[in-house]
Amino acid sequence: MRRALGITYGIGIVGGGWLVSRFAARSPRAYGAMPALATAVLVPSLIAALLVDSWQLSLALMLVPMVACTVYIAPALALVQNLTQPRSRATSVALLMLMFNIVGLGGGPLFAGAVSDALKPLHGDDSLRWALMALVPVAVAAGLAQFAMTRHLENDFAGQAGE
Repeated sequence: MRRALGITYGIGIVGGGWLVSRFAARSPRAYGAMPALATAVLVPSLIAALLVDSWQLSLALMLVPMVACTVYIAPALALVQNLTQPRSRATSVALLMLMFNIVGLGGGPLFAGAVSDALKPLHGDDSLRWALMALVPVAVAAGLAQFAMTRHLENDFAGQAGE
């Protein structure tokens, strides 16, 4: 499983960076559009992986959301680098990484664990399945925010070029 995590997360991060580099040359909207598109793939594939009965099929289906859930990382870091003054870049990236870790790596597992514990009396071993499903609205909100951000990026990049 660890190899699958490392490989899929690596594919998502490197692939997200590559895609944004390729499409941002045409439009800076790619910085938000690629992560939003990845989230649009992540949501149904995660739901499918959580709803199948076979753990083998679930694991195979989980490969898609495992790639998609990290596509935003490289574009987010690049966006901060591109839109921040050189003297503030290190601090800006450090704050972004802190938020990634506090919210994503701290809050996500804590939330899923608390929901799973709360659902355990009703759903038994399936409580974790439904706790992970409870994260889907968070992913949808993130995808919508990423998509909404795209309409501002051209002006943000134009303003940065004028400085």
